[in-house]
Amino acid sequence: PMDELTVRASYGQGFRAPTLDILTQLDSFSADSVRDEASCLAQGQPANCSLQINGTRTANPNLDSENSDQFSMGIAYEPADWVNLTLDYYNIELTNKITFFDAQTLVNKENRGDPLPPGLAVTRNSSGAISNIIQGFGNEGTLNTSGLDLNARFTWDVPVCKFGTMVQWS
Repeated sequence: PMDELTVRASYGQGFRAPTLDILTQLDSFSADSVRDEASCLAQGQPANCSLQINGTRTANPNLDSENSDQFSMGIAYEPADWVNLTLDYYNIELTNKITFFDAQTLVNKENRGDPLPPGLAVTRNSSGAISNIIQGFGNEGTLNTSGLDLNARFTWDVPVCKFGTMVQWS
């Protein structure tokens, strides 16, 4: 709108495909320690014990790509040669976030009644004790973030050099 004022905005979409190593890894045995009341009680241990379970770390063929939508807008204002001010707002939404789900995370989700990511599982025997956990990468929900960035820069010319200072706040 004026030589000293710039208004800017952007919008973008993106994706991140799962990497080949997490899509094609071979199954491997894992012996992880977890806290699970039902398994502890089934083994005659105190309810808050920590016990070792059999686990399988596996590739997850059900893994989807992450997707993102972002937009930002802001202004840059330079009222004088020695001062520059910027203010920007950003908003990012990430869906199908790719996350590693370890044994304890899967046990906690199952105990809360939360759905487990497709391809991952907690298997229990007839006594309720964990017999195996299939763990690996999965997609988990949406991540939303937004914020403001403020930047102020000041410079001073003196006969032998130039001084500057900057303040940033996010």
